[in-house]
Amino acid sequence: MKLGQIFITGLLALCCLTANGLGNTVASAIVAAPVKPDFQRLRWKSKTIKIAISSSVTRANSNIKTDSDVIGAIRRSFQAWSNATAIDIEIDFSDRQNVSASGPSGDGVSLITIAQTQENVLFFSKDAESASAKTRIFYNRKGFITEADIVLSPFQQFSTDGTFGTFDLQSTLTHEIGHMLGLRHSGVLGATMAESFARNGAMGLVDLSTRTLAESDIAAIRELYGTTSESEDCCSVISGKLVTTAGRPGKGLQVWAEESGSGRVMAQAESAADGTFRMGGLQSGEYS
Repeated sequence: MKLGQIFITGLLALCCLTANGLGNTVASAIVAAPVKPDFQRLRWKSKTIKIAISSSVTRANSNIKTDSDVIGAIRRSFQAWSNATAIDIEIDFSDRQNVSASGPSGDGVSLITIAQTQENVLFFSKDAESASAKTRIFYNRKGFITEADIVLSPFQQFSTDGTFGTFDLQSTLTHEIGHMLGLRHSGVLGATMAESFARNGAMGLVDLSTRTLAESDIAAIRELYGTTSESEDCCSVISGKLVTTAGRPGKGLQVWAEESGSGRVMAQAESAADGTFRMGGLQSGEYS
């Protein structure tokens, strides 16, 4: 990871983390982690985050179906995350069009754009056919995000009514806002932060479920920013270290926590190079 910026891509189709509590937990085949794990901890320092919406998104655009509820999709996608965690997203509107250039810092404005400018087109030069959106994040040496720009692909078509062959605008924005807040892709199928989802009408279906956060998405974002209410039973942590039968670190393995009663996947993580893993933001309970 290059210090100063990262690229987190919303694939063509289009991340999962972990807090601290006293919940009863069950974790199998692990031993206590003796070293500090290398978890992703990028997040905003302030829980009030200002985002500018480019006029390229709100005005008539050949990439967004006419009569789409663009403003509604934007507000609902932000609200999904605000409802789940202790952040306040302030939306403003701007005539800015371009993603900030690659480098150690951006232009100071976190922007959502779909403008067909040279800078934005070049951002998709390697995956114009496969990416629906991309997020460029700038952060400092302390791991705090200082700016994040979302670019909806000028090569794709979007709608808000499930039109066949288009990407759902609200689902795409909800996913990318997760990246903007610091989340990576999730290995949980059906989660908002899953690595990919299809265009409307794939397999003959219109699936808008990714507009709504899955339990694993909620746990991941609460690991970074906490919960919205002190009355909520949150947040607990499951952590440990995976080792092979030969005693070697179990690195790069997908680990998930299932609620013992229902079998629902409530959190997911990938083990670090030393085999350690951590899943937080969980409600107190029993997990396998």
